[in-house]
Amino acid sequence: MRLFSSLLLLTAAAAAPAPLRARATARSTRGMPLANARPLNNLKPKVQVGNHHMNLVQGEQHLKPARAHLLPKASPLSAAKSRTAVSVQEGKLFKTPPEIFKAMAGAAEGKAKLATKDTLLMGFLAGAYVSMGGTVQMMVGSGLQGLRATSPGLATLIQSGVFPVGLMLVVLAGSELWTGNCAVMPAGATQDKCTWKEVWRNWGLAFVGNFIGTLSFAYFLVHEAGLTSAPHVQKWLATVAATKTGLTFKQAFLRAIGANWMVCLAVMMITSAMSVPGKMMAAWMPIMAFSAIGFEHSVANMFTIPLAHMTQSASLNEFMPLFKMFLKKNLLPVTLGNLVGGLTFVGLLYNRLLINPKKYTDN
Repeated sequence: MRLFSSLLLLTAAAAAPAPLRARATARSTRGMPLANARPLNNLKPKVQVGNHHMNLVQGEQHLKPARAHLLPKASPLSAAKSRTAVSVQEGKLFKTPPEIFKAMAGAAEGKAKLATKDTLLMGFLAGAYVSMGGTVQMMVGSGLQGLRATSPGLATLIQSGVFPVGLMLVVLAGSELWTGNCAVMPAGATQDKCTWKEVWRNWGLAFVGNFIGTLSFAYFLVHEAGLTSAPHVQKWLATVAATKTGLTFKQAFLRAIGANWMVCLAVMMITSAMSVPGKMMAAWMPIMAFSAIGFEHSVANMFTIPLAHMTQSASLNEFMPLFKMFLKKNLLPVTLGNLVGGLTFVGLLYNRLLINPKKYTDN
């Protein structure tokens, strides 16, 4: 009977906390022959730490591997945890500036390896996505004429606030946006992840793909779909196109530098963020800001200005002179300015500051 009671006590002690297990074992050994009793100082309460059991005895710590069959097996879902979950566990929600630039170099390496047709197709998608943001901006902005008369700043803020949906789609769905690549591809070239020849190849293919995507979306899904038939929409488009094509070469060039400087900063911030909400917020702030300021973005203009000229033209013969004027008076200076803004102030400057500061200091 006494032996049975001792077994019950030991069973209960196994499921109890460490202090209770020690007391229970002491009771179970009471009255037993000394040779059969377990000394209290040999009781080693075990605490599992990671994949090991830790024995704690009077401050002494021993680690020994846990039994494999007692460890939970990793499921495919747990093995595929997102970087966000890992970052939260590590107490880190974003990349540091050097980590951002290195991640951009890795992205450039992948972009350089894309086949020609794939780069064109992804450029087409990026142009379409930017056009989606431009379409939302058109529909919202054209309906703010009354507010614009009394509070022009508020109206500009509202219509600019919906435009960043384009860049959100570009970075989250995946595509090749020429303006963003003005910083991404040089990051790869300066860190020897790709060659400058591959940089220029990517830029050329992405630019052509962006242009095809914006014109296709503008004609088929906006103009031919009847979204520009309302008088207030046509008036808004005409005003925007006239303002942009009325800039001098110098004005368009300088505004374009500011635009792509901010776009490429947005790309850096998006790369830094490790969650979808973080990436969306990173895309929203700089893009909203450059649109509200009035800076010039070449891919956005590939959509808005030709669409305005489509609404003003009854035939292709009427459209082509307006289109040529757009190429000369707006797209040329804006493209050059975007290149300078992204390449110089982000792509090369951050290489100087973050990746190779000693190289420049020694020289």
